[in-house]
Amino acid sequence: MSNNNEDKIKEINYIPEIRIGVIGNVDSGKSTTISVLTNNIEDNGRGLARKLVMIHDHEKISGRTSAISHTCMKSDDKIINFIDLAGHEKYFKTTVHGICGSLVNYAMLIINANTGISGMTSEHIGLILSIKIKFYIVYTKIDITPSNVYDRNLKVIEKFIERRLKKKMLIVDQDTNLDAIFKDHDIIPVFPTSNVKSTGISKLKTFIKSIPFDNSIVETIDEKANFIIDKIYLVPGIGLVLSGIIDTGKINKGDIKMIGPFDGKYHGVRIRSIHNNFREEVKTVYAGQSCCLAIKSESNKFKLERDKIKRGFRLMDEGDCYDKFDAKIKILHHPSTITKKYQPTVHCGPVTQTVKIEKMSKSELRTGDEAIISFKFIRNPAYIKVGSRFLFRDGRTKGFGIITAVGNN
Repeated sequence: MSNNNEDKIKEINYIPEIRIGVIGNVDSGKSTTISVLTNNIEDNGRGLARKLVMIHDHEKISGRTSAISHTCMKSDDKIINFIDLAGHEKYFKTTVHGICGSLVNYAMLIINANTGISGMTSEHIGLILSIKIKFYIVYTKIDITPSNVYDRNLKVIEKFIERRLKKKMLIVDQDTNLDAIFKDHDIIPVFPTSNVKSTGISKLKTFIKSIPFDNSIVETIDEKANFIIDKIYLVPGIGLVLSGIIDTGKINKGDIKMIGPFDGKYHGVRIRSIHNNFREEVKTVYAGQSCCLAIKSESNKFKLERDKIKRGFRLMDEGDCYDKFDAKIKILHHPSTITKKYQPTVHCGPVTQTVKIEKMSKSELRTGDEAIISFKFIRNPAYIKVGSRFLFRDGRTKGFGIITAVGNN
């Protein structure tokens, strides 16, 4: 931690935020674990805890998450923002968007001790490894898992970690030194827990609150403001309210920013009020923090309408967007060959859009190949920047890349 960054944090009274994407197969206990951690309760084994964090009625009835939700927990020196993501295969696109668009710092992988590693567990691990996100494992439902099943599935997890990830598994108990976990990057910690009996929950909570904050984010506070819009609300008596995350810069109450892109264009809006994760009104928010912004249009010629603002839009000092980009990519899997004009879906931060390959450094690509590719967005220009990591998918096809250049026709 640099002294300059420490001084900056003290000067502006900066409250760090760590965003944890919660992933895992359906029925592994993701929402229940979040609720037990943040509400300081025990589950009753019949869905009491998860109903406190689920958004929609159909989720509470089925017990299965289908949308992205945020639940926050305060520690002494930071805010922990849990992003609850869907586990079912048919909602995998939503999970990809949540991981990429929420700028997560860590992932909490939930594995049901009764079922062990499933197909979706492997998909989720592949997802977070592709965009270089650190993760730890929570081994749930140990109170209802037979000892032989518990041991068998734990051995499968250990083999997976050693063979696929080339790392070591560490079973965390009450005597484990948590500092050693953060120092040894070759360790994947596994926390055996029961949400009904609270087994392992205290140690897990201590670990989460101890996750170190990368304070280099404060170095971007003096850059141009860039707010990623996640959700849009129409609040009676207030008007349009945007929730999201500040990627860079800062936003003050009363500032005028540019919102978009609407067909490649941005429009001016004024910040009427700002509220933090705990619905407290504040005057300023900084890079790396989540918040809600009440806005109003600065021009009579532009009417703000909720339906026209999309998730992934930006609120910026200057409205930039591009319709094409170059990238260095790697094909993780493709059943045959990829050639020019191929059209996968790209997930780059909050941007999820179909692209077309216009140029390739090789005539065709197969599983495991690397290349320099020129992509063009099919529908609308979007805000992307050089150096951003992204995923692309199309059915069984999977790959990732890093943007090397952006531009317009």
